[in-house]
Amino acid sequence: MNLPLKSLHAFWFCILIPYHSYALDSDTIFKAPSEVTPPLYNHGYALFNVVVGGVAPSFEFIKLHTKQRLYLESGEAVRTRGIKTSVDLKGIINGYYLMNLPEGLYQITSIRAPFYNLPFRLDTDYSRKWRFKVEKGKTSYVGKLSIAHERKTDYVEVHLVNRIATDELEIERHIPGILTNYPLSSGTGVRDDFWKILKGGDSIVP
Repeated sequence: MNLPLKSLHAFWFCILIPYHSYALDSDTIFKAPSEVTPPLYNHGYALFNVVVGGVAPSFEFIKLHTKQRLYLESGEAVRTRGIKTSVDLKGIINGYYLMNLPEGLYQITSIRAPFYNLPFRLDTDYSRKWRFKVEKGKTSYVGKLSIAHERKTDYVEVHLVNRIATDELEIERHIPGILTNYPLSSGTGVRDDFWKILKGGDSIVP
């Protein structure tokens, strides 16, 4: 889907969410698999497959306050905890990256992708499609984040897609050592019984 730089609207489905009561240094949280440190107590990994081309993007996210740990209940208002954290993707090599975060629900609030003199910012309006969760002691797959300038146009394509069932084998090939100790889970920010059932559970337990 092509989205104009000056009037971009939310595109596709994702997940983002929780956070601390303070901002994290993006240099310490967004790491290649070979650089990550073991999660702290009550922490887990948020796993992204990043594909960036022709732009110098970044995104902001913040932790959400929830009655349940990992998703908002029906009718529950969106409330944030702490302040936003910015993650700079400029110069990044495409591939898998992890963030070591406290368990909880997080919201991606905006994406920036400036291209030459054409500034671009996508505000997600706290859409549930742009939320993700992190489970303690696990590797929570947020999805494939693609941000790229369309050649010969004034458009930027932005996608955040979680297809964990079809991506599972590829993920296992790229980070087998991490998954041995921190098993793969779905990082979608809404209740996802399908993945739980697929992996042998009856339902997602809050």
